[in-house]
Amino acid sequence: ITFEDLDDFFNAQMKYMAAYGARVGAGGMAFVVLWLVSKNRKTPIFILNQLSLLCFLVQSVLYIAYLLGGSANMTAVFTGYIQNSTTQFNITAASNVFQVLLIAFIEASLVFQVRMIFRSNNNQLAARILMGTCGLLGLTTVVFYLVACIRSISITFGSNAGVWGSMSKWIVNTPIILFASSVNVMSLVLVVKLLLAIRTRRYLGLKQLDSLHILFIMSGQTMIIPSVITIVDYARSNLSFILSPLGTFIVVLSLPLSAMWASASHNESAPQS
Repeated sequence: ITFEDLDDFFNAQMKYMAAYGARVGAGGMAFVVLWLVSKNRKTPIFILNQLSLLCFLVQSVLYIAYLLGGSANMTAVFTGYIQNSTTQFNITAASNVFQVLLIAFIEASLVFQVRMIFRSNNNQLAARILMGTCGLLGLTTVVFYLVACIRSISITFGSNAGVWGSMSKWIVNTPIILFASSVNVMSLVLVVKLLLAIRTRRYLGLKQLDSLHILFIMSGQTMIIPSVITIVDYARSNLSFILSPLGTFIVVLSLPLSAMWASASHNESAPQS
């Protein structure tokens, strides 16, 4: 073990702590602010977004506990010896479970928004096919995250035998790729539909910044920025997936912020110029 190995280890730990510390701070603030400013807390989109933020916050806290525990310290990494293994294994398992729940609520929120925006579409057959495709993509993503979670827990607790096999690269990479793809596809669907709606409003002479424009902007942001982060993370393997938590971070915050911003614009007494 060289000093360079130790430097690389501590640098990676600091990057992960910074990323997940930012997730805890921003997620906690967004959860509280959204709860305080929302007038209707019984809508499905509000409930889904709050559940996403809650799972996001809990998973981030659990991952920080994992980084500070015996499973991720220098002793465990360089010698394989883990102190207080039962507690650390439980924290790791809980973090993986909340990661699956987080992805499930994000996918459900995106699918619900696609359903709502196509609810009044004239071509109901095409709308149902599109919603079914988005729903199937979201469900597939959740299933792959669940498989990765089960396999990770089985390895953590020593259950290496059985149907799950070893933790192959495809088990690690496929859920991330599917999640990025599902967010891109559903955000692209929303962007195209909103663009057509905005063009119709322009044709009718309605040019003020309204909720449709806001949702268009935030849907584009939800699609473009996390995609760039994910691609850069894969292209530069030395980052070791440190940027991936930030991609999820942007998606989770964009969903409730777009709803809150659109609701505030819709409830204004006078339109903005």
